[in-house]
Amino acid sequence: MIPADLLDKLREKDPELWDKLQEQFEKLKAYQEDRVYEVDVIATFECLLQMSGWILQGLLQEAIRAHRPDYIGTWFYNLEYVEVGRIEAKIFNRAGIISEGVADTEAEALCRAYLDAIQTEDKT
Repeated sequence: MIPADLLDKLREKDPELWDKLQEQFEKLKAYQEDRVYEVDVIATFECLLQMSGWILQGLLQEAIRAHRPDYIGTWFYNLEYVEVGRIEAKIFNRAGIISEGVADTEAEALCRAYLDAIQTEDKT
């Protein structure tokens, strides 16, 4: 699960991405509510949590790929499984690594790296 403070930072630093995320969450919630009678409520909640992480990760990947599509400024990302329960996300451009994030899920690691990259870019 993504920590609330990290999601607050994402909402503050990239409101456009946050709006996309909220839109997808609402669609997922409506879909699950239509089918709640079919499955156990706890299983539905756990499914929502897992799927929300996938949605966040996908939107972050799109945002990274879409960032500054010029030769040097284009961002790329890499996810590396360092050890059990530790995933490193790196965001880089053709000049080198811009930021890194470490967490126990891909979505959280990528979110940490993305927020760090945005903050680094704001300072330059």
